[in-house]
Amino acid sequence: MDDPVVALQHVRVIDGNRRRTAGDQTIILDHGKISAVGPSATTVQAGWCRTVDLSGSTMIPGLVGMHEHLFYSLRRRIPMYTSKPSAFPRLYLASGVTTARTAGSLEPYTIST
Repeated sequence: MDDPVVALQHVRVIDGNRRRTAGDQTIILDHGKISAVGPSATTVQAGWCRTVDLSGSTMIPGLVGMHEHLFYSLRRRIPMYTSKPSAFPRLYLASGVTTARTAGSLEPYTIST
């Protein structure tokens, strides 16, 4: 989204601090950062911001992956591994992981870039 301010409306929010989820919430993103979260009926949004109706959707905070690898075994007689330093981070992000702690690496300098 290229819009500077976006309102994600009518979402269910799991924030990790409440015992229950909060329904019918609006999340305001200002230049890519969350600036407000609250009930859709009372959360103020600029009249010129882009609005996205996400009824039926659930938002969660980014997950922290505590055992990630950027390689996998090819399952042959002789142990062989292949590294995927560009594909695996995208797959983790698509699953909600925004922070990852590697549990081992074949190419540690590739991971740190």
